[in-house]
Amino acid sequence: MKHNIQSMVVKALAEASDAEIAPESVTMEMTLRDDLQLDSLGALTLVMDMEDEFGISVAEEEIVKFETVRDVVAAIESRLPQEIKVG
Repeated sequence: MKHNIQSMVVKALAEASDAEIAPESVTMEMTLRDDLQLDSLGALTLVMDMEDEFGISVAEEEIVKFETVRDVVAAIESRLPQEIKVG
């Protein structure tokens, strides 16, 4: 499931990005603002979509601190029940 979470986030980020970027070229170290050209509103919208998808909640104050793709994935994974992350 962990790989699926990463794949879903990467795909959503690539689609939300103002940069024309293919999901397969998105890395965990890419920055939301510089590499993916995602502004604060875009990041907020993306995380809200992920909240709906995974049934989680991420505070808006935390979202604005996200800098990399890894930050988004880690925030989602940390809120999922252990059995979903492993199973």
